[in-house]
Amino acid sequence: MYQFSYKGDMGGMKDLEIAGVRGVGHTEELGYLWDARISSGSPDDPEDVTTRHRLLTLWSNFVKYLNPTPEVDKFLGNVTWEKVSPNNLVYLNINHTLEMQTNPRDYLKWERIIDVYAIPPLVNY
Repeated sequence: MYQFSYKGDMGGMKDLEIAGVRGVGHTEELGYLWDARISSGSPDDPEDVTTRHRLLTLWSNFVKYLNPTPEVDKFLGNVTWEKVSPNNLVYLNINHTLEMQTNPRDYLKWERIIDVYAIPPLVNY
């Protein structure tokens, strides 16, 4: 599990602001993965290029090894991307740095609310 928190030019929405909404837009990481030049910003921003290369490294490692961080890599900030499980609710926060964090977007709080108020059967994908 991951959260893409990096706000850069290649995401295509860096200058877009909506009152009351903060953070990075849904699927902005695709601009980095696919080199989609949909923004008016410089495609050669050093931080954007670094973020793009990190994403490509993580995704290609997963394809090759079924593990996005199969070994310690200084370029990836020596982070180990841990697997999520019911007893280990963690995610990789992808920003200017890569950092493992817990309880994404107050997931446990929302899970308790759903358990109390949702009517089964629940369908998700």
